[in-house]
Amino acid sequence: VAVKPYGFHTGPDDRQLHLGILNFSRAQLEREVMVASGDENKALWAVEFGWNALPPGWQGQPSIWGQVTEEEQARYTVEAIERARDEWPWLGVLAVAHFQPDVPPDDPHWGFALVDEQWTPRPVYQRLRDLATAPPIAYPGRYLADHYTAHYLGDWRLSPRGADIGKTGDSLIIPFKGTRLDLTVRRGDFWGILYVTVDGKPANRLPRDGQGRSYLVLHDPLYPTETVTLASGLAYEVHEAE
Repeated sequence: VAVKPYGFHTGPDDRQLHLGILNFSRAQLEREVMVASGDENKALWAVEFGWNALPPGWQGQPSIWGQVTEEEQARYTVEAIERARDEWPWLGVLAVAHFQPDVPPDDPHWGFALVDEQWTPRPVYQRLRDLATAPPIAYPGRYLADHYTAHYLGDWRLSPRGADIGKTGDSLIIPFKGTRLDLTVRRGDFWGILYVTVDGKPANRLPRDGQGRSYLVLHDPLYPTETVTLASGLAYEVHEAE
């Protein structure tokens, strides 16, 4: 299922939801229809989004998508991505409308371009580049073991089933943003313990040993797969679990 949540005249923080209003939040209305139809487990793809910012001195056709400044376009685009990461775990793809549109020079689609006709980057391109090269963070959602936000140190073995520790001393670092962190583990007939910290402190939903370390036991001869809450009640900001 796809949507094109163009921002039109307002920024991504415009939270008005109405069939007669065209804004970035309109994606939520389509999500509500999906949930009501029993499709809550399907991802919604935003196949085009953006704000139109025609270059200064534009002499071509007017925009039908509203108009913002180039600085507003750059800021709104990044803020929209950050909002989607924070609030919309059901959104699978968020694609900007145009890199360099294949249209005549007077076509208002140029207001969405990341680079102009001479391949000169516009402010929105530069802001997206900065965002793309920032350290990766896991935002609210569910991730597989091989997700790029997981930093494995040691002799871990990754497979379609998950990640297996190689030896004592191996570690995993997960930078994440949210109020809670869950981990799906595959217990088995072996002796293994994970010691977990969040922001350098014991994970607040795990038991502690005599040294005050929070731990998670991996031994279980029945080989169950379980999802365990490691920490909760955190401030909604960036944290680091190890």
